[in-house]
Amino acid sequence: MALAFLGVQKPLALKARWVTLDLYRSLIRRAHQFEKPHEKFLVDTIRERFRFHRHESSRPRVLSLLKEGNEALRILEEAPANTLYMERIDALVRAEAGPLKHSVKKLRRIPNVSISLSSPMPIAETAHF
Repeated sequence: MALAFLGVQKPLALKARWVTLDLYRSLIRRAHQFEKPHEKFLVDTIRERFRFHRHESSRPRVLSLLKEGNEALRILEEAPANTLYMERIDALVRAEAGPLKHSVKKLRRIPNVSISLSSPMPIAETAHF
């Protein structure tokens, strides 16, 4: 995300970096307060999203992502007391919603592939011939 602020004053670029890293740490800390399957899913998702957007070069997009991250942090903070948020997180962990749901659905269409949903993340096991 620092690429978006390369052409501006150094103090602003450093502040943007600090705000981004602070948000990342806060999200990871909050994710570690959940139970095991939820914790692993949340930590992996947070890391993946930050890695994916690490080289974002559009300032408006970076600001939008920071806003999204702050909203996610607010949801994670309220989730233990909010059943609707916890149900949504459960559905994401069990691949009943979100991107994993679509991946599992596609994998189930492949012949000779069984999906184990006993673990938090689906694991494809191919049949041996």
